Amino acid sequence: MNHDKHGRFVKGNKINLGVVKSKKTKQLMSESHIGIPVWNKGKKQTKKHSDNISKSLMGNKNPMYGKRPWNYGLTKKSDKRVLNNGKKISKAKK
Repeated sequence: MNHDKHGRFVKGNKINLGVVKSKKTKQLMSESHIGIPVWNKGKKQTKKHSDNISKSLMGNKNPMYGKRPWNYGLTKKSDKRVLNNGKKISKAKK
């Protein structure tokens, strides 16, 4: 790959990240950026795929690992958001 004097890639170079997409897929993806409905809407993940995602985000690989939740230390008396969320959840469970 060619670089200019500042170390940036020269226009026209292609970087292959290991995923080769068909022309149809490229067209659908580009259309989704200009307001045409999303190209992969409604596709379901397989059980194997969802299991792999779950395993890949366990433990310290999870972005929330070691961080406190937004509502840590808040009560329904001290914060209206906690109160409202509690009401919504209790309605949904009934």
